[in-house]
Amino acid sequence: MDSVKLTTATIANLPMEGLALDFSITTLQEVSILLLALVFALVPASVVYSILRRRHVPCNRFTLLIVGFALMLSISWVGQSWQLLHPDATWVVFTHVLTVIFGITLTLYLLPRLHQIFSLPSTNQLMLVNQVMQREINERKQAEATLKQLNEELEMRVEQRTIALQSTLLQLQGEMVERSEAEQALRDSESQLIDRNQQLEATLNELRLTQSQLVQSEKMSSLGQMVAGIAHEINNPINFIYGNLSHLRDYASTMLAVVNQYQTEVPTAHERIAEIIDPEEFEFIQQDFIHILASMDVGTGRIREIVRSLRNFSRLDEAEMKRADLHEGIDSTLMILTNRLKAAGSRPEIRIIKDYDQIVPLECYPGQLNQVFMNLLANAIDAIEEAQPAEPTIEIKTRCVGGASALDHRQWISISIRDNGLGMTPQTLAKLFDPFYTTKPVGKGTGLGLSISYQIIVDKHHGHLQCQSQRGEGTEFQIMLPVIAQEISLDQPETELLSA
Repeated sequence: MDSVKLTTATIANLPMEGLALDFSITTLQEVSILLLALVFALVPASVVYSILRRRHVPCNRFTLLIVGFALMLSISWVGQSWQLLHPDATWVVFTHVLTVIFGITLTLYLLPRLHQIFSLPSTNQLMLVNQVMQREINERKQAEATLKQLNEELEMRVEQRTIALQSTLLQLQGEMVERSEAEQALRDSESQLIDRNQQLEATLNELRLTQSQLVQSEKMSSLGQMVAGIAHEINNPINFIYGNLSHLRDYASTMLAVVNQYQTEVPTAHERIAEIIDPEEFEFIQQDFIHILASMDVGTGRIREIVRSLRNFSRLDEAEMKRADLHEGIDSTLMILTNRLKAAGSRPEIRIIKDYDQIVPLECYPGQLNQVFMNLLANAIDAIEEAQPAEPTIEIKTRCVGGASALDHRQWISISIRDNGLGMTPQTLAKLFDPFYTTKPVGKGTGLGLSISYQIIVDKHHGHLQCQSQRGEGTEFQIMLPVIAQEISLDQPETELLSA
């Protein structure tokens, strides 16, 4: 290859005829080298083409060596052609080395396998194989004849069996028709029985609910009558005491003033008077008497407030719908629950946060709404006692909002009661207003408080009652009540009103 390389200086010293001849030889040599490179490149190209055409090509070490060797030969010949024009190309030497390595590896792979490639079977081996194949052919023919005979016998048996099965099938079809008719009649009877059972179960549940509501209503009515009676009996003597305290205070002031003036006029007390009371003790009695009157005034005032709250909560004289102040009902309920709000054991006192808005009086049944407030606040206290938070709080918020849609021009009052107790799971939240559903222990809850509250708000006042709760984050009850009671569509979404 070195004999055909031409440098620029050599070409300049050659005559024109020799230059043309060498140029032709060099061109012919380059073309031949490129053709050889193309021939060797066809080997990996044919393998790639077969793979793309999804033809089976064995992917083993021999195939990889053949493809790699042919590819390196093609690259080596291209490098040799390139070196004719660029003698300083050093990468050609690297391709030659890789070609030699591939060739040696292929040779070492083929040497142990040459006897398998060039070995041919002998005549005796071919005759033996021929005899074996002839014997297999004869056995196959005999097997085919036997199989044909068995096939004919099988067809006859299948035909006979088919006739028997057809008659049996006709008989079974008749029986299936009769059984289908009987099953249909049974299903109809069972469906009617299920409907009757469902109706009876619904009626039974309704009767149980009605009975429980009647018992609850009777209890509340009896409790209200008892509370009203006690409040009335307490109210009369307390009013008598409270009304006479001012006169007693005036009379005591007058008498003390007379005694003081007497002591001023007569500094030396008579012996009998000195025996009755000591002067220093008399001064203490004067001061303590004033404190006693003040304590009696505070105590009777407190009792009057409790009596007023009890009478306001019972509202026996307000069975019809009338305008009432919701704040007064909530405060009366809180007054009755004061004992439960106080600290008990390890639980600190429950703090009440009131966020009252200026709301207008509401057309409602005041006594029933007080019962709703009692149920919700009692449940909030129970949840706080179970959770035992570090700072137990109940937040009560009232707002006056507008209608939820352009067609609803009425005013609504929103009452929110939120606690920081345990909260509820989604399963409990889904059954919260179902009758007789309770999570409290047996004997502590009847499961009717929230159900009755829901009926009072939704059925009696055409409002909305919704609960939002997450486990560990407390519970919030939201009540929406129309300011002016009237018939409204119960299909109106609650979330629209509550979002207002």
